Amino acid sequence: MGRQHYDERDKRFQLGAVVSRRYSQAVMGIDSTVICTTMLIVPLIVEVITDSDNREEWAIVFFVIAGIMIVTNLFFVVFARASAASWAKEDSSSNDQSEGLEWN
Repeated sequence: MGRQHYDERDKRFQLGAVVSRRYSQAVMGIDSTVICTTMLIVPLIVEVITDSDNREEWAIVFFVIAGIMIVTNLFFVVFARASAASWAKEDSSSNDQSEGLEWN
């Protein structure tokens, strides 16, 4: 059961590497920064919403988080592609630097 969580996380990182190719370190760094920032901010927001710690306030927290998850997942399903981004593709001129040289 615990391994499945890591497999799903690995797939997300693999998609970032596929899309960004040679810039994958920067993209994954930005992704990790956003995730860590969210993990720091969400408990503060939950504390503000659940001031008196009753069931109605926790229901609000649940529905807000569920709504955010649904919207972001729909965005991913509509716009995600599993091919390299145009800005990550290598241009042919950079690969042809050795053109005209003979290798013995």
